Amino acid sequence: MVDQDNEDILASTDSVLSAEFREMVRDLLEHLYDLPFLQQHPLAQHASVLKLASNESPTQALRHLLIRSIEEMQPPVGHMAGSQSARAYHMVYLHYVDGMTVHEASHQLGISLRQAYRDLQRGVDNIASLIWERLQAAGATPADSTALDNEVQRLLPRPETADLKHLCANAVRAISPLAAQKAVELRYDPTPEPVTVSTDRAVAQQILVHMLSGIIQHGQPAQLSITVQDAHQGAATVTVTCHDLRFRLDAGIRNDVTQQLADRLGWVIELNESVVRLLLPTTERWLLVIDDNEALVELLDRFVDGTDYRLVAAKNPREGLRLCHELRPEAVLLDVMMPEMDGWELLQRIRNNPKTADIPVIVCTVFNDSELAYSLGASRFLPKPVERARFLSVLQSLRGSD
Repeated sequence: MVDQDNEDILASTDSVLSAEFREMVRDLLEHLYDLPFLQQHPLAQHASVLKLASNESPTQALRHLLIRSIEEMQPPVGHMAGSQSARAYHMVYLHYVDGMTVHEASHQLGISLRQAYRDLQRGVDNIASLIWERLQAAGATPADSTALDNEVQRLLPRPETADLKHLCANAVRAISPLAAQKAVELRYDPTPEPVTVSTDRAVAQQILVHMLSGIIQHGQPAQLSITVQDAHQGAATVTVTCHDLRFRLDAGIRNDVTQQLADRLGWVIELNESVVRLLLPTTERWLLVIDDNEALVELLDRFVDGTDYRLVAAKNPREGLRLCHELRPEAVLLDVMMPEMDGWELLQRIRNNPKTADIPVIVCTVFNDSELAYSLGASRFLPKPVERARFLSVLQSLRGSD
């Protein structure tokens, strides 16, 4: 149960930003990775947070609210690095996201301990204001029924090698009962040669199933012919031809979730009268992030939004090595401080294996030791906290060296 003191603090979000609310936000930031703490926190059950939650749990909504607010503090491109707002952002990032002590963060930024505490307080106050404004807006406005599915937007694909023809065969089996009910004949007779793609199998399967289901329900054709074509002009293709449609096909065949899942994988769904075509880029640029810091991974995933990069995350070095072998990503972003095996050792393992030796590796760390990173085989060095403009610039520089 929420006690009366906490009720009074929460009530402040409906009127004026109070000192108690600022302290509450500070407490939440201190427990950014403590999901049980967030789950039991009264703010997770506040009406405004519940409105923001959409299809995610209140605990997840609260955590993502904190992370988004930290990201919004990041100064714009061209902003002075040593300015007050930049220092506040860096202190919040280093202390709460990266887990550094205030003393370590002050040393990293080259400022006094006293200044570090002032900047950290200023950062907490800014985040509290951002959260307060968002809660106010959520409390005043009914939930948007057409809002993007937050669960889908948080998806980090887990790509692996898959046979597109096998995925299509599974999808055809799944929708066969529905097709029989609607008197739709299914025709799928693939050639023996596999069509190999790198994708998230589980997500890909659901896209295919629900796309075919949508075609059957909305168009009710007499027959569906499904063909798969190997990579042509940079994309493998699934073509669904509808014969004798009873109803004209429209965008309704792609529900919001299916479209969002396709967007997350970089797939394109084309509709042309009686033909639906699904394009799977085979030149996808996968960025493998090997870092056990979930908040950083979420920030980086937001940074690549709108680019042709797709981010896949590994929480430990062993998983990272496996994905390096299986996925052969465009680049690897590697943290140094990790359990079991530090980033320096992992970097050398990547470089010493002929299968992964030529994969560009970006060392991303709070330790300002680029010389060591380059001596061990790093392609680029990116200091923390990570700034969006610099991060994208590093990726672009790797592309320029292709």
